[in-house]
Amino acid sequence: GAIVDDATCAACDYNSAANGCKRRMKWTWRGDYTPASRHEYDQMKEQLAREPARDDLTFSQLPEREQAQMVAKRLKTYAQKAYRKTKVTQEEDRNDVVCMRENDFYV
Repeated sequence: GAIVDDATCAACDYNSAANGCKRRMKWTWRGDYTPASRHEYDQMKEQLAREPARDDLTFSQLPEREQAQMVAKRLKTYAQKAYRKTKVTQEEDRNDVVCMRENDFYV
């Protein structure tokens, strides 16, 4: 991709100051996450493991995708009741190197 780390740049054949092939760009990362802690997440998984899931299957016998959906739904309900919100949005400024050889339109 266009965004590279310093190790990738160091291994590149064109890595020299004369080439001018890298540009540092500042950008804002935005992430949404649940307000529940890891401990609360583990509690939700344990609760689901003790409850019957569906069609005489236990929670651990369900496909991983279905398990994840059930945990997410339970965690969202819990967060809404306990924290009165289902997600926390965090923004942080980041700096990365854009490889100009890969994508020259960033010039």
